[in-house]
Amino acid sequence: MVIYNLTLDQYMTHPGIDFEAPTGSGVKAVADGTITDVYNDDAYGITIEITHKGGYISRYSCLSTDEMVEKGDTVKKGQVISTVGKSALYESMDKTHLHFEMLKNGKLQDPSKLLSL
Repeated sequence: MVIYNLTLDQYMTHPGIDFEAPTGSGVKAVADGTITDVYNDDAYGITIEITHKGGYISRYSCLSTDEMVEKGDTVKKGQVISTVGKSALYESMDKTHLHFEMLKNGKLQDPSKLLSL
């Protein structure tokens, strides 16, 4: 989806969904899986990726901490993996939120079609 990015003052493709939430709100795993990456993305800040069965990966960005889980950890649906922060450089002028993406077999998916919102 193409949206207006206030921080960059331009229209750009937005590869996920933003969930507005207060700083420090718990971020929960959407399904059982394994933490396959924890990193600081230049655009979207602190990011955690969870690999799930069926070729799915959930990606959580704009987090406040990368210290609650480690690469290789197994997590359960609903387990808190981090908290909402303001680490996304590309979205720094937006209200505090979780930036959430879903991939299947390496291709970005529309998270709203995969989750019950």
